[in-house]
Amino acid sequence: MFFFLSTTDYELDESHLQSSSVQAEISKITVDFITSMRATVVSLGMYPPGSKTIENAVEKVSSHLNRILALQKSCTFSEVNGLLLIDGKQLDERDRKKEPVVDFIASMIERNIQSLTFNSGTTSKELVQYLFLMSKKPKDLQSAGPLPQQMSDAGIEHIQLNERIYVATTHEEQEEAKAREELLAKMMQGELSAEDLSSGDLFSDKEQIRKLLRQYIEGSSDEAGPGGGGDESTTREKASRLADMIERSAQMLNSIENPEHRQTFKDGLVQSLVETDPAVLAKFFMYGEQGIKKLEEMGIEEQIFLKMSHQNFMQYTEYVIGEVEDLKRRLDTIPPEDRAEEVNRVKTLVSNLLKYAKERDDFLMVVERLKLAGVIKGKVAEQMEEQARKNAEAA
Repeated sequence: MFFFLSTTDYELDESHLQSSSVQAEISKITVDFITSMRATVVSLGMYPPGSKTIENAVEKVSSHLNRILALQKSCTFSEVNGLLLIDGKQLDERDRKKEPVVDFIASMIERNIQSLTFNSGTTSKELVQYLFLMSKKPKDLQSAGPLPQQMSDAGIEHIQLNERIYVATTHEEQEEAKAREELLAKMMQGELSAEDLSSGDLFSDKEQIRKLLRQYIEGSSDEAGPGGGGDESTTREKASRLADMIERSAQMLNSIENPEHRQTFKDGLVQSLVETDPAVLAKFFMYGEQGIKKLEEMGIEEQIFLKMSHQNFMQYTEYVIGEVEDLKRRLDTIPPEDRAEEVNRVKTLVSNLLKYAKERDDFLMVVERLKLAGVIKGKVAEQMEEQARKNAEAA
């Protein structure tokens, strides 16, 4: 259960008075709206805001938004404990799992956006300015100053940030969450009893699982968002913790008998990995052989890369390029007996990046970046680029 807080006043939230048919229609359109925004953000990484491609993409975004605002005066997207709420209501399970929706909520979390309200009167110009800001890396966006001020400077008046905040209402919900966190903490220490394992409470909340696994990777806090990088020793330490967490999680998954609980735990694990710092992921996929085997056994490696946000995937690409350049710099200093192994690690890293990029909307951007960095060359680069363009046209 959630209730609504306004940062400006305490007006009545009348969204619950809508008929079920109107709510269903709004839910459908909002998923289309989110999908078109995501596609436009990806395109803004490839084409300038004034191009015909962007103009057509924004027209589609605007069309979906206008359909929503024809049914109600505003629409608010809120992030609450990793869930996306539309005017205080959750999407159904099928829609929550759709890649654009998962990517959208990850994007909000990365940018510390608790809520996003689109009001009647939102223009195409405001939409393209807002989406252009969203196409920037979270770190670059943060360094440019407070996001609300950037939006105001860009002339965005009808799109508001953090005006409506939804929070859990009951004491019971808070106590249940605390109990689940304690159980999950015991799990990561290998201290679960047979009674704990039979409890459905441990596996009933994907978000609680995600948060604790993130905390384990970070070492202290779930607040250290993706894209931070950090120094080499910190990154290696977190990559080691990540490998350990994956191995412990694989053991735990094998202990869960209830199929529904297994899936909930697996979903929480995947989401925690999707949100992991791309620098840590790159280091893990370089050196975490045992952890990688466990991912393959659990069948979730592909999901991690396909559900990763556009910004995180491009950052991951940059860190892969960094590993290639680092290898080139130190190649002559590597003992001859270790050289082949180190080269093979980097080759595998690049190969896996391309394998999963082929299934994503931003494949062309990845190929062009690798080509520019000299990671792929000649006929290989040409073939990859041709395939990426075909994929883009087909989409």
